[in-house]
Amino acid sequence: MAATDSAAKRRAMGYGSMMVRVVLTFVAVAVAAFGACSEPTTCTDVGCSDGVSFTVRPQGSHWDEGAYSLAVAFEGADYGCTFTVPDALPSAGSWQPLDCTPALQAYLTPEVKCEEHKSGDSVSQVCTPIPDQYYLQVSKDGTPATLVVTLQRDGAPLLDDTRTLAYGSVQPNGPECAPSCRQAAVDFMLP
Repeated sequence: MAATDSAAKRRAMGYGSMMVRVVLTFVAVAVAAFGACSEPTTCTDVGCSDGVSFTVRPQGSHWDEGAYSLAVAFEGADYGCTFTVPDALPSAGSWQPLDCTPALQAYLTPEVKCEEHKSGDSVSQVCTPIPDQYYLQVSKDGTPATLVVTLQRDGAPLLDDTRTLAYGSVQPNGPECAPSCRQAAVDFMLP
């Protein structure tokens, strides 16, 4: 009977170790299969900040000669900027800062035409300024609820507009990566 008990124990142990091997194999296959589907997220280090920006474009992006005054209000923070065309127009390919009180990120900027180039897995873009075409670009940090813009040329009104700002979430490093910022953008076209 001892021989029978010993053989039964060996069979039971063999069956148990076989089950352990089957379970371990199943776990290894499952980890390999499911682990391969979820690659680790790689995040870049691009930063961002909450802010609002707006552009003003004249018809055909051509600014008529004259003395311009720009008044901007973000929830009680008032700014005044002045520029004269053609004197304030930037040289080819550059941005011309406007004289603003208090200081504001306001520029006359050349319109550009961009072409995309693809080579294998890489993509690049080349942008060329369009001669004699410019727009006004203004940016401010923070998340004000309203924006008021008034633009005059030689004392005559060109634009008088009030907007309630709508902010969207921006994640420059991808949806699973920090940081997350709130930004709003408005475009004005002059008549």
